[in-house]
Formats: sequence, structure tokens, C-alpha cells
Amino acid sequence: MHLTNKVDMPDMISFNFRTGYRSNRLVLEAVLSNMITLGGLDIRKNDMPFPSNKMNATMMGGHFRYDLPVIKRLSLTGGAAFTIAGRNVGQATSFDAGVYYILDFSPKKKQK
Repeated sequence: MHLTNKVDMPDMISFNFRTGYRSNRLVLEAVLSNMITLGGLDIRKNDMPFPSNKMNATMMGGHFRYDLPVIKRLSLTGGAAFTIAGRNVGQATSFDAGVYYILDFSPKKKQK
């Protein structure tokens, strides 16, 4: 037993595959993502989960982005994912939503 405030965290590999439809204003994607920890220990029967546990998961879902025609540089995004397989990871459904606004800091040319 080590009485310390430091934990060795395992490295992780994460990758995803996306395919879908893209137009001037709309992006629709199907997403398959996977994460694999390169180390760590399994959660045993009487243990609590710990940040350095081995956690592997495969998730499947979808994502969209829509550029609003009324306000330039403003986009709405959203998506959902479901855990289809995992190790030391609960089966979960996640949802996300967001608003993007692109700030343009490029120098403007003066008009005559």
C-alpha cells in the first residue's frame, strides 16, 4: 500500500470513423468511435472505480451541424452516442448540443 497523492495514469488511444452527408449549410454524420487504455487494472468485485482503471469502450452515434442562413457565421450542432461495448465502462447514451459563432479577426480592407 502506498499512501501518496499521486496516481500513475495509463496512456490512451482514441480513434473515430465518420461518414455522412455535407452541403453548404448542413453536415450529417454517422460516427463510430473507440477508446483503449494502454494499462491500468480492472475493477474488482469489491472495488470502487478509480481514474487509473483500464477502461475500453466502443460508441456509435450521429452528429449534425447546421449553418443558419439568417446570421452569418452562426451554427447549431448536436448529436447522440450509445456505448455498444466496453470494459469497466457502463452502457450509456449521451447527448450533446451547441452553438458556434465564428469570430473574424482578419484585417478588413478599406473601401473607397
